[in-house]
Amino acid sequence: MLAASCCYVSNRKYAENLQYFLFMRILFCLICFLFSFTLIAQKQLLPLEKLESDEVTTYTSVDMAFLEKEKAFKLRIFQLHSSLPPAIAQLNNLQALYMESMYFEYPTERFGNLSNLQILSFKSNKLDTLPESFANLKNLKKLNLNSNRFVDFPTQILPLNNIQKLDLGHNEIPLVPSGIGSMSSLNELYLNNNYIKNLSDSIGNLKQLSVLNVFQNKMESLPASIGNISSLTKLNIGRNPLKNPDEVFGWIYKLSNLSDLTLKGLKIKTLPKDIGKLKSVLHLSLEENLLEKLPDSFFDLKQLFWLDLGNNHIDTLQEKIGNLENLVWLSLERNDLKKLPDSLSLLKNLRYLSLRSMRMDVFPESVCGLELLEELNASNLQIRKIPKSFAYLKNLRSLNLGFCRYLEQQSTFEILAKLPKLNDFSMAGAQYKTLPAAIGSLKNLQRLDVSDNDFTVLPDSLYTLTELKELILADCELTKISHKISQLENLEILDLRYNTKLKYIPESIRDLKKLKVLYLRNTALPVSEKACIEEWLPNVKVYY
Repeated sequence: MLAASCCYVSNRKYAENLQYFLFMRILFCLICFLFSFTLIAQKQLLPLEKLESDEVTTYTSVDMAFLEKEKAFKLRIFQLHSSLPPAIAQLNNLQALYMESMYFEYPTERFGNLSNLQILSFKSNKLDTLPESFANLKNLKKLNLNSNRFVDFPTQILPLNNIQKLDLGHNEIPLVPSGIGSMSSLNELYLNNNYIKNLSDSIGNLKQLSVLNVFQNKMESLPASIGNISSLTKLNIGRNPLKNPDEVFGWIYKLSNLSDLTLKGLKIKTLPKDIGKLKSVLHLSLEENLLEKLPDSFFDLKQLFWLDLGNNHIDTLQEKIGNLENLVWLSLERNDLKKLPDSLSLLKNLRYLSLRSMRMDVFPESVCGLELLEELNASNLQIRKIPKSFAYLKNLRSLNLGFCRYLEQQSTFEILAKLPKLNDFSMAGAQYKTLPAAIGSLKNLQRLDVSDNDFTVLPDSLYTLTELKELILADCELTKISHKISQLENLEILDLRYNTKLKYIPESIRDLKKLKVLYLRNTALPVSEKACIEEWLPNVKVYY
């Protein structure tokens, strides 16, 4: 009896052990199967860099992509659709889909079938919601919903933890949920041009974020937790109605990797005395504020290479501006400056300078020492002449002297003729009644803008500028164009809009073999003349 009982117990334990062994084996096989399936799925996903390159064929037809769906990885649709074409939901290998500017309204629930999608752009459509199945797109890494009609944050994207770049700019979103902080893979986040009033403190949890753009929203304050995102390299918080804009500097200083900072339009009155702490910032925008003067510590930012101080109330610029020796791009436009310090000439790396719409009546000599300067905007100044030393700007390619209505013509063109690289010149809005013949001395011009003037005829010398590609003569008093227009053999764009007295275009215009666009809106050309132009220029886009 005892022996039988022991045998029963032994058999029971053996059965239990066998059952456990079989269970563990089945579990192990299941885990191996799932792991193998995951590896297979991962092998099918192309690297983003390769997917975005020309190395991967871009299909532009849904039908063709469906016929070759095994190798259809990338699809860009141009034909208008109000909803998702049914065939797209069957493209199981699709990894990049672009449906932009199509008045597209709704993706439908079938969209969730595209589980391999890594890149999706619905930019510039009419979307205001996303289907629940959108949460199935677990492999999505780049999502562009810019310029749609979202009035609420699309919460369907919050579980998509692999998204690296999210663009929700130019919508009507008033609130960003705290769940945004759980999208741990985010590297770039664009929420600009919405109606956002509050940004959750959870934004500080995005430890991989390098770009944050919340430009032009309705926020009266910003979470200090942004200062915890040490990975940030680019930050744009401009044009928000901040009640205390000075507070942002308290946490901005903590962003040791920040290289690009936009504080445009925050109504900042003064910069803090310790602004020199921004040692990592290379690109700084302070335009559209209320600054009257810069603190001395500002000029310790010697690393700056791009600086926008435009549209403030600065009336004095210290000699220390010369300390910013690495500046390549500088805008001082729309300030109250009447003169510039001599030390400006020390900015030997400067390539771009804007002095537009300031109170200057004497052109600053210090600008003429900027030997590497390539672009200069000196429009809408009260200057009467430019100095002879202006000819030292041997690298100047683009010059805007538009709306400089007191500028003496003859001496100006004599000096400009000495600039060997000048190929883009504007004297729009100068109210000239005659265009000086000296214009013909600017032999290297490729673009000339003399719009919004009062001359009725063009000098013959203008037709000797054979390098011209774009000629803007809009809003003048021209009555006709000379047959010599045919000499401008490289001309591609000719703008004659708003010459309300223009009645005649010569037949020789047909000799402009490179002409692509002709603007003739609001002219006095008779119908018969327009018919001739259509005949002479069959391959040119003519806009009446």
